[in-house]
Formats: sequence, C-alpha cells, structure tokens
Amino acid sequence: MTEPDEHVRWQQYRHTLSEAAAAEEMAVVSEVLADPDTAMASSVVVAHVDVRAAALLRESDYVAWASRISDAAKDHPLVVQRVLEWSPYREITIGLPWTAETLVAASDWLQRKVSEDSSSPEALAVLATSGHTRRIRNAAFGRN
Repeated sequence: MTEPDEHVRWQQYRHTLSEAAAAEEMAVVSEVLADPDTAMASSVVVAHVDVRAAALLRESDYVAWASRISDAAKDHPLVVQRVLEWSPYREITIGLPWTAETLVAASDWLQRKVSEDSSSPEALAVLATSGHTRRIRNAAFGRN
C-alpha cells in the first residue's frame, strides 16, 4: 500500500528540518508552512519545535530561537502555541521563576510534559493536586 502524498511530504519535511543548519532553519520552517496542507505543515513544524526546544532548553540562545520561530510561524497558531508552551517548561526545568497559576492554567500537553519529565518537586506538587486530568495528577504524585 502506498502512503498518501501528505505522509510522504511529512517525512520529507521532517528530514529536511532535522538536517537544516541553524542559519537556514527559519527559511526551511517558512517553506514547510507554505505547504497547502496547513494541518500537515503545522504538525511537522510542531514536531520540529519539540525536538529543537528540548535541545536548546538550557542554551543561552533559546529565547532568541523561540522568538525567531514564533515570527516565522506567526500565521500558524498551533506552532506558536507550542513554542509558548515550552517557555514555562524551560523556566521550571532550569530553575527560573515560575508561578503555580501559570502551571495550573497550562495546556494538558504542558502539564503532562512536566508531570512526566520534570524533577522540580514544587511543580510536581502543584500538578499532583491541581493537574487537569487524573493521568497528570497520578504521574506527578508518583514522581514527587
């Protein structure tokens, strides 16, 4: 069975983004987001954001990168939202100031990410009592 065209393009875009040098990354992001299948294009860029944000989390150029990719994706709310979700995760992870209110109001994705990956006892305690779902609360409770 042959993959539908969008699956082939998704894989090609994913590979191209993973191979892009930092200097050409935003041009490639813009090219991908120009694809007529906006759902597929946003999906592949969100996957790229997850990989790059995780890699840059502790780096000094993270904030500049997040700003550049948000600008490149300004007409793609799903991508911009994911970039924004990485900021509180970064704050929690590297020990920058953050608020419980921000974490409680965060998306399920961010709460799940923190509950499964964070080593912050404070963040895990917040999610153990105030996570959106039972899965989030249990994961945070079990790791705290």
